[in-house]
Amino acid sequence: MHDGEIWYNIRRYPENGVCVMRNETEARYLSRRDAAGYLGVSVRSLDTWTAAGRVVASKMGKRVLYDRIDLDRAVAAGKQPAA
Repeated sequence: MHDGEIWYNIRRYPENGVCVMRNETEARYLSRRDAAGYLGVSVRSLDTWTAAGRVVASKMGKRVLYDRIDLDRAVAAGKQPAA
């Protein structure tokens, strides 16, 4: 990578046809607060969704971390056509 260049990683998930484009400089694993911000919800809502199994979290010691790819999949799975 050269100075000032931004590389993107595009992933396609065949099971649901979702394409996700990520900036390679972004952190893959997010804290609870960062994951909530990424999704545009409160930490409390994120905790509720995690407890209900709507999003997947991993525990590393005392820290709860969210994989950005799993968050993107959860959003894609929850999308419904506008009425």
